[in-house]
Amino acid sequence: MDRYISEQGLGNSNVSFGVDDSFGDVNLIEVIQAIKETGLSGAFAVKTGGSILCKTVVHKDVIYFGCTDHIFYAVDYKTGEEVWRFETGGPIVGPPLLHNDTLFFGSYDRNLYALNLDGKLLWKFSARDVIVTGPKPIDGMVICGSKDHNIYAISAETGKLIWRYSARGYIDDSISVHKDVIYFGSWDKTFRALDKKGKLLWDLKTNGMVGSEAVIKDNTVYVSSSDHNLYALNLDGNEKWRYKASGPLRTVAASGDMVFCISRDNHVYALNENGMLKWKFKTGEMLSKSLEVTDDKVLVGGCDHNFYALDMDGNILWRFSVDNIIVPPATIYKDKIIFGCENCNLYVLDMNGQLIWKFHTSLGYPASYDVDSIRREKSVEVVWKPDAMIVEEKKPIKDESIADYGEFSGTYIDTSKTDYMSSSVKGYIKKKEL
Repeated sequence: MDRYISEQGLGNSNVSFGVDDSFGDVNLIEVIQAIKETGLSGAFAVKTGGSILCKTVVHKDVIYFGCTDHIFYAVDYKTGEEVWRFETGGPIVGPPLLHNDTLFFGSYDRNLYALNLDGKLLWKFSARDVIVTGPKPIDGMVICGSKDHNIYAISAETGKLIWRYSARGYIDDSISVHKDVIYFGSWDKTFRALDKKGKLLWDLKTNGMVGSEAVIKDNTVYVSSSDHNLYALNLDGNEKWRYKASGPLRTVAASGDMVFCISRDNHVYALNENGMLKWKFKTGEMLSKSLEVTDDKVLVGGCDHNFYALDMDGNILWRFSVDNIIVPPATIYKDKIIFGCENCNLYVLDMNGQLIWKFHTSLGYPASYDVDSIRREKSVEVVWKPDAMIVEEKKPIKDESIADYGEFSGTYIDTSKTDYMSSSVKGYIKKKEL
């Protein structure tokens, strides 16, 4: 299917836009590239598509995952055939939870859903804003966060609210549970630990948003921040050490006596358990969330359209190339590697990087952003120069949701009321074949 970009036209060379973070911020690269390639002036808007931005779960040879086409899928692991689908009212960008034969996942329609393994709705819980966190189980409850700044504890059986904890910023895909303690980060630059009743145990102030899930291993909590630091904490919140990278950090993983993290500076970092750098691996473009480790491999996908398998010394074992950005971490199941891509495909590879099959979602064009900022109160201005890009704020913006992208800073905005399935094609310009 053709991908189209709609030109609104402001009559000058400046482009003003906002970015909807719940789709995965790496899409900003495509937005910028589209401006360069098409020469569009003014504001433009692209609609949602069939991209897979979340990690999968697999149970009894069925793969479960959500998609930005608003659909939650069940796909046969052996054949790649669809088993069933469940449609929601918005894009699904957070990873699902499978617990006690129930599937839990959030949607951009502001609901947390509970389905049985046949895809039948058991209940749904409505938050005040979009849900992009991966739910976590604890003591008969499901914990999820929302862009409305709240952590919700919901009965796994009934879907009723048990308690709510309010932070001061958007809660991204950043919740972990360990020994009846809930750990989560927020865009208010704080990492927190709560007990199972929602009482604050301790917090850690950072200098950047905390938008990724912490890893707890051997009584150490590893958490990353966009302030470029990987923090190692004791279970009581006291800092053991920190490592500063050269760019904002995202997903953390651990294996053996090593800790791994990916950064928007294009690198995978490997540290020992004392915080000393063992090696770093450079990719061709920035990294967002796609990191998974096994006993002998580091698996990472990125914005350079490659999925890499590295050994534990940082050497490339193989790479698998696709035609778009890889956002979600891979899932390992029965010695197979499963991951989604922005090109609307779910891939299954063997451990040598050979394709077994791929599954195509319901829409043939990648998810992207509503970047029409004419009606926005907050925006950034991008001024294109012959050999460089200069980013300037139109006016001072005091908002906790401003994220550090390293070379680019974007203001996140709420487009939750946008009709992402709009069929309007007025003024559309054909960009390229996908």
